[in-house]
Parts: sequence; structure tokens; C-alpha cells
Amino acid sequence: MTAGRFQRGAALLGLVLALLATLTLALLYASRNVLMEQGLAAQQRPLAQANEAAQAGIAWALAQLNGGAIDGACQPGDSPDHLGFRERQLQAVLPTDPWSPLAAPAQAPAECALSAPLRWQCRCATDAPALPSRPQAAFSLRISAVPGGQGLLRLQARGCSAALARCDDLPTRVQERVGRDEISQDVALLPALRSWPAAPLTCAGPVDSGGALALGRLAGAPPGPLLHSAALAVQGEVLGLAGTPASSASPPPLALGDTQLQPGRLFSQLFGMGPARYAGQPAAFVLHCAPEDCRAALDRALAGGHRLLVARGTVRLQQGGSMDSPLGSPERPLLLVVLGRLELEGALQVHGLLHASEGLRWHNPYPWRSGRVQGAVVSEGECAVAGPGLVELVYDAAVLQRLSRQAGSYVKAPGGWAQPP
Repeated sequence: MTAGRFQRGAALLGLVLALLATLTLALLYASRNVLMEQGLAAQQRPLAQANEAAQAGIAWALAQLNGGAIDGACQPGDSPDHLGFRERQLQAVLPTDPWSPLAAPAQAPAECALSAPLRWQCRCATDAPALPSRPQAAFSLRISAVPGGQGLLRLQARGCSAALARCDDLPTRVQERVGRDEISQDVALLPALRSWPAAPLTCAGPVDSGGALALGRLAGAPPGPLLHSAALAVQGEVLGLAGTPASSASPPPLALGDTQLQPGRLFSQLFGMGPARYAGQPAAFVLHCAPEDCRAALDRALAGGHRLLVARGTVRLQQGGSMDSPLGSPERPLLLVVLGRLELEGALQVHGLLHASEGLRWHNPYPWRSGRVQGAVVSEGECAVAGPGLVELVYDAAVLQRLSRQAGSYVKAPGGWAQPP
């Protein structure tokens, strides 16, 4: 009896050991697949990091193209010698056709490295601080004009997972398991102006010159009226600005009674979209003005390299002194869109386009100095000017053309994404 039990126990033990051996072999076979998948995942991780870095490079470049002035480390700057990324890298000399391709540099215009979580350290100039030699990830960026692309730009971002700060200098080192990926994205310029006003002053409401309004057009500007308005008559006298081609005309050429100039519709005709969408475009900088004067906020925005400025409500701009600094310049004009009423005080000097959706009033109390806008002024409401100082509005087609490129937004072109094999 005892011997039989022993034999049965030994047989059972052998069967259990055989089952354990079979299970061990099955487990080892299953773990082989897991180990293989882990190895493949380890190989894919650097490639995924490189792809994410390249995607970040495209997003970073698009944001910088629509941003303000930066320093050599690609950080926001407000020094007079700081330029925007668009001005730094595109070398944008405005051609006659605003949609013709831009001249872009051949060298890599920027490079960034992930020095800490959610922290990119970048270089936009050769004299900027060096990037970390072994970052968590990095990307380098190139910009070129798309041949025959009607103003399209091609952003090429090369991302790498680690090893070197510059992905362009990354050699092929399989043993270091460094991933590298490249992405291209075509972007197009959305002009700041869909169409240009025809006159130095366009007014959808009544016009009161106050006897202090002088209008003119620069030599070489296309022919057109000095005043374009829906009003049937002008209250007060409109002067022809001395030294301009239309100054010899008596009275100055005016285009009155145009029923097509309607509030809301005029905005869409000029800018190609509604006010809310226009204020939300990438290059638009929203001003937060003090109730008594918006000049400080405007000066800060201009010093930061912003040119497309949007403000809401009643905006008051006052002259800072008898020899106030101008707002904008012929080379870098401003576009101020006021979604409300615009009130100007003093002999302000402006290069660019002023637009007010609920009317405009300009009072110049200085008879010895004129206020001046070189570009154009548009109001969807009333236009009122008061002296004793003159207010000069001079139509400058070159300024308006420059605004279309300098103040426009770059957006992704449909179907313009590519990832080389």
C-alpha cells in the first residue's frame, strides 16, 4: 500500500514538473515577443522624438513669422536694433508685385534645442549664446521661396532626438541610436489689406472739415479723389495740400454720395473678413489702452516690432509734446484698426493706415504745426476735424503696399505639408 502510494506520488510529481517545464517554455516564447516589441519601441522612440521636434520647429517658425521683434536668442526684444523674425530671415525687399516670391537666405536661419521640459533654447543670430551640446531634442530650420508659388514660402524643419545641438551637423551614428526626421510645410501670406482705399480720407458718415483739413496725394500715386465719402456734402472747406499734384485743382477733386460706403461692408471690402476674425489672425496685436490715452500702449507695441494693431472701444491718442516722435515710418508703417471710435489730439505724425469703425475726430490745437498721416485714413462713421492747427492727410500708395506684406499674417497653405521618406 505504501509502495503504491509512493509510486503514484512520484508519477504525479513528474507530471507536474513536465507541466512546469512546458509552461516555462511557453512563457519564454511569449517573452521573446515582448522583448522584441520592447526593442522595436526603443528604436522607434528616438524617431518619434525627432518627428515631434520637427513638428515643433514648423509651429515655432510660423509663430515667429507672425511675431514681433526678437533678439539673437529669439526672445522678444524692444531695442531699436531688434528686428522681427520675418525681417531678419526673409530679407523682404518689397517688390512691385506684393505676391511675388521673397528672397530668402540659403543658410539655416534658426536652431533650437530642448534644454529642459517645455523649454526651448534658440539661436537666431551667430552671436547668440551657444546651445547645449546634448539636448533632449533639437531642430534646425530653413526657409526658401517656392518656385512659381505666388509668394509661398517653404519651411523645412529637421528634428533630432539628442546628441548634438545642430541637427544639420548630426552624423549617422547607429550605435548612438539618434533619431532624425524632416518635415516641410508651405505657408502663404494673408495680406493685411485685401484692397486699398482710393483716397487719403474715406468716410462712410458725415464729414466736418472744421476749415482745418488739407488733403493731397504724393507724386507718383495713382490718380484718384482726395475725399471718398457717402455724404452728399462736406461741412466746411477742404484744402488741397500744397506741393501735391492735386493742390492746383480748385476745388480739390472729391467723390461724394457713394452709397456703396456702408459700415461693416466697408470693413470687409478693405480687409477681406469681419472684424472679429481680423482681430484674431496670427499677426494681429491687440492693444489694451488706458481710458485717457492709448499712446503708451501703442508705443510699446511699436517698440516690440508689431505693425498690425487692433484696439476695441474708444481709443484716444494724444501728442506727447511739441516735437513728438512719429508713429511708424515710411519703411515700417503701422496699421491701426480701432473697433470703436478714434479720437486724436495734437499734431500727431503717422505713417500708415488708420481705420475707425465708429467714427473719427481729430483736434489739433497747435497752429504752428500740422498733424499728418502719410498713407490713408478710413472711418465707417463720421469724420470731424478741428483746428486751429491743420490736419494733413496724404495718400501714399507705397506705404499701403508695404503694409500688405509687413503687417500680414502667414498661414499654412492647404496641402502644403510633406514628410520626406
